[in-house]
Amino acid sequence: EDVKNQLMAAYTPAERAMRVSGIPSLGSGVVFPILEERITVEPFRLPEHWHKIIGIDLGFDHPNAIACIAWDNETDTYYLYDEYSQKGDRLNDHAMAIRSRGGDRTPVVVPHDAFKHDSVSSGKKIIDLLGEYGLNLVREPFSNPPGPDGKNGGNSVEFGVNWMMKRMEEGKFKVFTTCTKFLQELKIYHRKDGKIID
Repeated sequence: EDVKNQLMAAYTPAERAMRVSGIPSLGSGVVFPILEERITVEPFRLPEHWHKIIGIDLGFDHPNAIACIAWDNETDTYYLYDEYSQKGDRLNDHAMAIRSRGGDRTPVVVPHDAFKHDSVSSGKKIIDLLGEYGLNLVREPFSNPPGPDGKNGGNSVEFGVNWMMKRMEEGKFKVFTTCTKFLQELKIYHRKDGKIID
């Protein structure tokens, strides 16, 4: 028993689950080595005073995605309460999906590529096309928080991954069980040769 406990202590929680009960894992390459049950909660009605934000990704060569986050500022806990991911969406379909999740009221943060011109025909920036659907857009691209020097935090994926992992370990990042696409992605998001695979 002592040897078994010593061996198990060398593994991450996800690797332990794989070795003990056969739950699949990508081993040492997994980006979020945390058990799903540590971060999931059953859906509940969000209090009105909680802050909300919607983050989007534009799917030029991957699915369009939407992540709806609420922040309980009393406990400093973040909740992923809704999601959307669809490959092949047209821009108006994506805009309607954002709007149906409260994007006409909740601030919508956009990636850098939203400031590029629509390559199809209009010549307008994608953010301007999205704005035509009445979305409450933040009119500057996503950025991580500023560093200690006060400079723009940039859009480093590693920063975001480390921030999320720390929050998950502290019990401060929770995911509604209905966000199945995120939970599926969580299991397969991995590194190869130290680099995160998109």
